Formats: sequence, structure tokens, C-alpha cells
Amino acid sequence: MLKTISAMKARQNLGQIINEVSISEDTYIIERAGKPLVAVIPVREYERIQQDREKSREEFFQWVDKIHEHNKDIDPDILEKEIEEAVEAVKKEELAKMTQKVEGHADFIISGDHHLKNLKFFQRIPILNPEEFLKRYAQDKLF
Repeated sequence: MLKTISAMKARQNLGQIINEVSISEDTYIIERAGKPLVAVIPVREYERIQQDREKSREEFFQWVDKIHEHNKDIDPDILEKEIEEAVEAVKKEELAKMTQKVEGHADFIISGDHHLKNLKFFQRIPILNPEEFLKRYAQDKLF
């Protein structure tokens, strides 16, 4: 069972939390000021996550090796230029989408794009990640 608890209560009840997690396999989210900080999970779940992470890491490096093998005969300078051009094309496409939203008189832009995370505004229109949007929506503070 998933339980949420404040950091202060977690400090006061650490023994109980350890028992509930190890025996009942409960999961705790520990928050400070209403924001999730850490999760306390059963060791078995932690081990599964570590195995999944290692498997993903291995698959990633196998994929990288295949890309290296596929591109081994291509001049690295040409390859780098093609990658830069592809990245620029994606950025232009995203900018075009955002411009369309502005021209459509959008009140805000919702984007999970990590490149926009620090931008905050595009032509005075707030950029919200999906979590911020849902939080504002729930609090009725969109406008």
C-alpha cells in the first residue's frame, strides 16, 4: 500500500515505517512542505529496480555499439555535422509549434520538453510542464 508522510512524522515513526515496509511491503513517500523527497520501498522492489536499471544500461550500450559499428566508415566530422543538423531541425519544429500556439492566442503552453524547462515563458506566455498544469488546474489558478 502506498502511504504519504511528512519528513517530521517519518523521523518520529522510523521504526514503524521500517516494519511496515519490510513486513507488509508498504511503500512510503516522504514529503517536505507537500513536495515528495524520497520513497521508502521494500528491498525486493529496490533489487528489481536495480536489475531493470542494469538491463536497460546494458541494452543502451549494445545499441550504442551497433550505432558505432553501423557508422564506422563515416568521417566523424560529417557524422557530427549531420547530428547537429538533425538537432537544429527538431528545435525549429518545436519553435514552429510554439509560434502556432502564440498565433492561436494561447493562454499557456504545456510541454514536457526538458529544453524548455528553464525558459518559463515564450513571448509572455507561460510554459508549464504537465505536472504544473495539473496542479494549477486542480487549484483553479490557470488564469
